[in-house]
This record gives sequence, structure tokens and C-alpha cells, in this order.
Amino acid sequence: DQLTSEVSQMREVMMITLLDNSSPTERLKAVNISNEIRSVDDRVVNALLKTLNNDTNVNVRVAAVEALTTHASNPSVRTGLINSIANQQSPIVQAALADAMLALQEKQSVDEFRKLLAKDELDMNVRNKLENTIAALI
Repeated sequence: DQLTSEVSQMREVMMITLLDNSSPTERLKAVNISNEIRSVDDRVVNALLKTLNNDTNVNVRVAAVEALTTHASNPSVRTGLINSIANQQSPIVQAALADAMLALQEKQSVDEFRKLLAKDELDMNVRNKLENTIAALI
């Protein structure tokens, strides 16, 4: 148990360090490392949410959505995912969040998706996806 705990702590440190790297490839590795951590703490959750909301690379942000979804038993992960909906400009990330909320059956995301639908500049494919996601959730 102690060895498992130490390995998990080492993964956390490596993940958080790699998230600060300038290379998108290294940041993507960091997000993938988070999938190997069984029980994430607030530091990991916050690092992944920060990545989701601020990373310049769309692929890294999508990977962060997927990583966070695997840790959705943590209430702060669910809240963070819902809150990040409004921050996303990329249609790919918006669609990934819609998929995640549908997979998690997160009804609290409906209001945030409705706010996105009110935006005129929303991609038509994303608009359709959000409408279908809302219909499935309510």
C-alpha cells in the first residue's frame, strides 16, 4: 500500500510538472498520466481544470475533458466541468464537454448549454449536438 501511494504521488508530481511544459506533446502526456492516478486530490483536479480552461492546444483541452470524466465521482470535477462549458470557444472542446455531460448524465449542465445556444456565432454542428444533448438530459 505504501509503495502504491508513493508511486501515485510521484505520478501527480510528474503530471503537474509536465503541465507547465511549453510543448503540447508534453502537456498531453501529463494529462494522460492523470488517468493512471486512481484517486485524484484537489491539486490534480485543479491542474486539470486549469488545463481545460486555459491551455492553448485544443487536443490538450479535449484530453483534459476525457481525463476529468474518468474522475467524475469527485463532485468538484463535475462542478468544474460544468463551469468550464462557458469558457470554451473551440467547437471540438464544446462537443467533447457535451459528450462528457451526456455520459455522466449531468443534468446541471443544461443551463450552461442553453447559454451557449444563445450565442449567434456557435458552430451549427455544435448547436445541433447541444440541442440533442439537452433533449437527452431532460
